[in-house]
Amino acid sequence: MSIDEYVQLIRDFLSGAIPAPDFETRYLSAMKSQERDLGREVFFILQDLFDDVDAYTHFWPSPPDLNHVISEDELRQEAQIALDALEKLDAAGDNTSTELGTD
Repeated sequence: MSIDEYVQLIRDFLSGAIPAPDFETRYLSAMKSQERDLGREVFFILQDLFDDVDAYTHFWPSPPDLNHVISEDELRQEAQIALDALEKLDAAGDNTSTELGTD
């Protein structure tokens, strides 16, 4: 996936265009199959969100046997943080892999 595609996926989730369980499936799958080098800074942002997506559960309250889980609201907050960081990188010109789409 390109950076633009990750950004669009995050935006679609934040706008409500795709539900959290679909975002979870698509994001985890994309990250696990990522082969293209997107740059160190981008990787750390996407990996941090990966950890949050992996901790998300749509079962709420969470099952008692799970130690670290986050709710959909928390996942949305973390996705917004990741999107802001990606956009900040692009604005600063620190993203050498590709330009982020702004539509």
